[in-house]
Amino acid sequence: MLGLFGIILVIVSVSTSVGLFSFLGVKVTLIIAEVIPFLVLAVGVDNVFILVHELDRQNSLHGPNAPLHINEAGGAPISPASYRSPFESQDSGDAESTTRNPLPAEERVARAVAKMGPSILLSSLTETIAFALGALVPMPAVRNFALYAAGSVFLGAILQVTAFVAALTIDLRREEDNRVDCLPCIKIPQRIVLPSSHASPRPGVLTRFMQKYYAPFLLKDSVKSVVVAAFAGLFAASVISIQHIKLGLDQRLALPSTSYLVPYFDAVDKYLEIGPPVYFVSTENNVTARVGQQHICGRFTTCDDFSLINTLEGERNRPEWSFIAEPPAGWFDDFFRWLDPQIESCCRVRKTDPSVFCSARTPARLCKPCFEGRRPEWNITLSGMPEGDEFMRYLRQWLISPTDDDCPLGGMAAYGSALALSDNAVEASHFRTFHTPLKSQDDYINAFASANRIANDISERTGTKVFPYSLFYVFFEQYIYIINITQEILGLGLAAVLIVTSVLLGSWRTGTIVTGVVGLTVVNVMGVMGIWGISLNAISLVNLVISLGIAVEFCSHIARAFMSAGPGLPADDGDSPKERNGRVWTALADVGPSIYYFRMWLTLIISGALHGLVLLPVVLSLAGGPGFRDVDEDEEWMANAIRSADQEYA
Repeated sequence: MLGLFGIILVIVSVSTSVGLFSFLGVKVTLIIAEVIPFLVLAVGVDNVFILVHELDRQNSLHGPNAPLHINEAGGAPISPASYRSPFESQDSGDAESTTRNPLPAEERVARAVAKMGPSILLSSLTETIAFALGALVPMPAVRNFALYAAGSVFLGAILQVTAFVAALTIDLRREEDNRVDCLPCIKIPQRIVLPSSHASPRPGVLTRFMQKYYAPFLLKDSVKSVVVAAFAGLFAASVISIQHIKLGLDQRLALPSTSYLVPYFDAVDKYLEIGPPVYFVSTENNVTARVGQQHICGRFTTCDDFSLINTLEGERNRPEWSFIAEPPAGWFDDFFRWLDPQIESCCRVRKTDPSVFCSARTPARLCKPCFEGRRPEWNITLSGMPEGDEFMRYLRQWLISPTDDDCPLGGMAAYGSALALSDNAVEASHFRTFHTPLKSQDDYINAFASANRIANDISERTGTKVFPYSLFYVFFEQYIYIINITQEILGLGLAAVLIVTSVLLGSWRTGTIVTGVVGLTVVNVMGVMGIWGISLNAISLVNLVISLGIAVEFCSHIARAFMSAGPGLPADDGDSPKERNGRVWTALADVGPSIYYFRMWLTLIISGALHGLVLLPVVLSLAGGPGFRDVDEDEEWMANAIRSADQEYA
């Protein structure tokens, strides 16, 4: 029942976060609905395990059935849950009183919260701030995820130290009253316990493994050297592997494997031998003036050598770099060719009134070419060609002229939507061409980058503003910035980890070690991305943010237990390697047993566990900061507060 209640709290925290941010206008995406529940569940279950594990320890120390046995050193009875680190001095054990009475359930729960509450605060606050800093990035998908994740983790932590603690107390009362789980109205007979002053319940298998085998083995000097060298090599290998991470997200990966679109995309890649159209849009260019015309034309002798059309034509000759496959469709050249009087069926005016254009249905005997008898004549040097208001008059007529057998240069069909006109100017116009066939994500990304490069070159050389557009650009523009965004969001997250852990742990040295181990965990996850062919995109970036948060969860509890582990050495040992070894042993024995989907999540769990349970203890034993001497003050303060509250209530 308690486990079910913990899962319900996860659902409540996620739904509350979704409701709050939806009310504030932050949009919900599919990745938020699919990932955040797993994230909050992982963090919440870890905190639940830690609280329950510590409550079990408090029950063995102060519960009604906690037996006592004789301390071999001084003959004083001690709790069966007490254990001695092999790194502690032999005369440092604290004797327990033989007359100690069992503590009430509320006080035992309070002691558990006092012991593990700071650890939960450390991990939850670090994760919340790290996720919240992700909202600073400009990518909407990542920003929205970061906000929802920060809210869900924060609300989950509040519910775990309030509602779950209350449920934990109620469940402890139920258990000690011999009532059935899930059916508390049914009471079973009390078990008969034979009194024995030397009876001692054995700790769990994982706890015994941590105490007797894992921690002593890990803290050997030779093993420490091997661990540091192995993780240094793993870091170097991960850095090399990161260089092979590709960008993009194959759209087939977002579809069910049985979707009809999968074979469609396969057929497009296999058989389609033409790329998507790309439009180069020119703005802030006065095409009614001769200089502006020379910036965009291509078939006249006075056009700029690096005009828009000439540049696109030159790029077409090297498609392996430009990803441009077809000649550009330039409206300006076709428009001026439409004015050529040698093509008598195109631009025509009335013979009796040259200010009136002839339509396609007007008999030829009533019309004449627009430029017939014009001085200077129509020519390829642009000399005497229309400018200003005359240019706009002819342009408007050309854009409504149909394309037919008599005049294939009419602009209505080919360029009717290619120009945006105002009263006396062309505000913007586009020039169409086609990309080469694009088969892979790299092709799409490189084609987008190449089109932007070409547009920037044209803008710099002509002094006008040119930008490219194609239908797929809206999906691939993110990859221009995603590497910088990844560095920014992970850097901000690690900075938050460093500050929060250093302040709450009271040691910059330990905080730096925790931050370094968390960073190594993320680097290892990225290294496996390169090996498994997982591309960097908005989805994998979100998972990297999650990996940072989960890595904090793996490391913060161990670090907190290390800093608060009781001194097992005389005071003159101080911050010695032996004293640090003893505190690492205690931390692993206390928290190690309670630290517990997708290819990337599998990598995250394995990498986080290795760094949190192998590398971090070794580095802490080598260079961890000095711990706290008064380790029981929090528990005693909480116990006194509970007693005082009970007395006032009575």
